[in-house]
Amino acid sequence: PRSGDPLHTDAGRSHKFPASRARLRSGHGPRRSRGPDGAAYPNDSVFAELRPGSLIVIRHLSQPHFTLTVALTKNTDGTQLTWTQVLDDPAVAANIKHIVEPANEQNLDRLTDVLAGRKPV
Repeated sequence: PRSGDPLHTDAGRSHKFPASRARLRSGHGPRRSRGPDGAAYPNDSVFAELRPGSLIVIRHLSQPHFTLTVALTKNTDGTQLTWTQVLDDPAVAANIKHIVEPANEQNLDRLTDVLAGRKPV
């Protein structure tokens, strides 16, 4: 999406990204998510580490607290993406696993579509 445009994800949720590339480079990610019920939810994140072409580490500062690591590794078939999301509280992780796992699969499916030149569903 263009900077400032919402990114629509699973089940009617959308995420609003910073309006300027300078704010994005400062390390701050999406500020709010809009749920399928239309309500806005805090979604404060910071880019903890960025290595162009190889690594993105996002620290989610709003509840639930987690760290998302996306590693990119070149191989003979192109690039392998490894997505690792670790929640701080194992009890919370167990409680929301039924939501997080399919949501992450949907995000990765959409990314696959975009990279393949297909319109994401």
